[in-house]
Amino acid sequence: EYLKWIGKRKDIVSVYRTFIENYVEDFVKRDGRVHPSYNQIGTSSFRISGDTPNLTQLPRPKHGYNVRECFTVEDGYVFITFDFSSCEVKVLGAVSKDPSLLKAIAEGKDFHSYTACVINEWDYNYFVNVLEDEEHSDFKRFKLARQAAKTTTFGLLYGSTPAGIASNLGITLAEAQHIIDLYFKAYPDMKKFVDDSHAMTVMNKYVFSPFGQRKMEYGALDIFKKTALYNAAKRNSQNVRIQSPASTLGLIAFTLLN
Repeated sequence: EYLKWIGKRKDIVSVYRTFIENYVEDFVKRDGRVHPSYNQIGTSSFRISGDTPNLTQLPRPKHGYNVRECFTVEDGYVFITFDFSSCEVKVLGAVSKDPSLLKAIAEGKDFHSYTACVINEWDYNYFVNVLEDEEHSDFKRFKLARQAAKTTTFGLLYGSTPAGIASNLGITLAEAQHIIDLYFKAYPDMKKFVDDSHAMTVMNKYVFSPFGQRKMEYGALDIFKKTALYNAAKRNSQNVRIQSPASTLGLIAFTLLN
């Protein structure tokens, strides 16, 4: 309970210092509005980022607080929000061409539920029906399985280590590695995509995104072999090849809207 309290306090303090304390003085201009900046090359994966203020990472409602409600518009105007549904997963399907992954996308299935079912050899329709019934005896087990599948997917997309996935799920390293092994058994072409990304990095010291952006991976230089930096460069390569085109598609959409 004490650790939960510490975590809650840390979250609240972080939100306060980032989005409340001195926020008006620092970011609100004379016209009463905020004018954030967006950086097209602000991250190592070419994912768009923002600053002054960073509206790309407004925290979701948590602990009874919702910072997003602090942002309002003038009378007669509304906020419009839109998002690509599972964009990075679909990009992963396009570049890896894994048939099982493409099948799930084409059929419009909830990918994380689908992955949990493929890994554990469960019936998909039964699984999603159980998740709609919190009183069902399998609800908690299936919910945890879906979370494990989701954490593994984004962990692999973002270049996380087995240790990182284990930490996020609160399980042992051996258990995390077992989930990853089952994951790649279910999606073998996804494993090939990861291996090809690493090979491209080691050979060229850079990777190309599907849209032609080149990202140098200096950590892959021979001088860094057998170091954490070398392995991090290889993992970042798979991240670049997914997040870069996902971000580019978003920028194209923004341009067309203007």
